[in-house]
Amino acid sequence: MKRRLDIYVPSEMVGIADQKPTHFLANVRAAFQGVGAEVSFMDATPEALQQSYRDDAYSLFYRNRPTHPHALEVRPAAFGPFWMIDKTADPAQKLVYGRAFEPDNVDSELATRFSQRITDRHKKAEVSQGGYVLVAMQGVIGRQRFWQSMNPLDMVRETIAHEPTRKVFLKLHPREDYSDVDLAALNAMIDGDRVQIVDGDLDSLLAGCDYTVSMNSSVSLKGLLYHKPGILFGDAEFHHVFQSVRIKGLSASFSDVMGADLPVERYLFWYLRQQHLWNFKPSIQKDILRRCRVMGWDV
Repeated sequence: MKRRLDIYVPSEMVGIADQKPTHFLANVRAAFQGVGAEVSFMDATPEALQQSYRDDAYSLFYRNRPTHPHALEVRPAAFGPFWMIDKTADPAQKLVYGRAFEPDNVDSELATRFSQRITDRHKKAEVSQGGYVLVAMQGVIGRQRFWQSMNPLDMVRETIAHEPTRKVFLKLHPREDYSDVDLAALNAMIDGDRVQIVDGDLDSLLAGCDYTVSMNSSVSLKGLLYHKPGILFGDAEFHHVFQSVRIKGLSASFSDVMGADLPVERYLFWYLRQQHLWNFKPSIQKDILRRCRVMGWDV
């Protein structure tokens, strides 16, 4: 076993384990200290991440791609006290991506109770049918990345072309900076009527849409709280109940999206409760070590 664990986080989170003793990363620290490891929190500067490899240490990268064999990625789920540790940031290579979701093998009573708690906490608007498609935009919209079926601008073009009747509402990511060139290309597709850029409450938009479209945005996952189906244009570890352009193609995804079975309660239970690490589970520290062993660490 390595004698050290270095946890690389943004500068404002370096003291998180002391500030919030029930935080997931505080449980990570306690778990590794419990098996004799020295645990340090490090500022995740690009330089620090590049120089993180040590023969005697494991590295845990918060929301950053692992860069060497001793590193794993850690990130929170889109909602709830659930976390994932994996050896890759590539969605299609994550462990849960390749696992089969089998609704009949999920206890419906447990799933219903779990889903109700999640929706009570995170659902903020009443469901309606507004007759529009909500397209959640992420960053770098003019370039195709390896996990995408096309670039996001082409995703918008294809959505407009394959959805001839419903309105198409585009929601920009509030924390992304878009170049003038990309915004000009996006605005060229806007007609102010059927195709619009919208800036409003996300929950209200989700509650009113007929379905969602995104590359792999957590907006699509949150749409399940409103029982909204969706189409994914990129790889996503939560692809199992969505239409996937990468898997089944454009035309089939759009033709099937409104008619597909959507076992929301069972999927939320399976994906969040059974695939993630639940931070408030009494055995969380043992679960963290077990997950790291599954990822190849000798702990």
